[in-house]
Amino acid sequence: MFLTAPELLYEASKYCRPWWRKILFALRSHLYDTVYYMCTQTQLLDFLEWWRKEQLPYLVYTAERFDCDDFAFLFKALCVMKTHLNCSLLVGGEVWQNDELLGLHAWNLVLVDAPRVVQFVEPQLGEILQVKDGRIVSSDGWEYIPLWIVG
Repeated sequence: MFLTAPELLYEASKYCRPWWRKILFALRSHLYDTVYYMCTQTQLLDFLEWWRKEQLPYLVYTAERFDCDDFAFLFKALCVMKTHLNCSLLVGGEVWQNDELLGLHAWNLVLVDAPRVVQFVEPQLGEILQVKDGRIVSSDGWEYIPLWIVG
């Protein structure tokens, strides 16, 4: 299964609120393919297990040298390499905790042939982010607000 680039933008923009953020999201995003193929939930879970066991122990966060965007770019590249599908994209946006803006952040979007087509992954934690009441949240309580995607 696959999504066209406009379908992908539509699906991903569902997590942008209010309505004017959806427009800015579409304008800021850069999609390089016309079609994006979905992986299965099993492929994503298998990749995440491999990522956590074989990659994360060797990746060290270093501010401005190997930080969130580098984690996200590496995750995207290796996910595409291992699945042979262009199912992973980079997401840029804001992270919040306790109603306080922590700053800009990068994480990943993975297209999955499942009830929830768009799944967000925090590559530094190796976890699928939860969607609760339309909000994207991590296990440590951070809220993620997507501003653009690149892929």
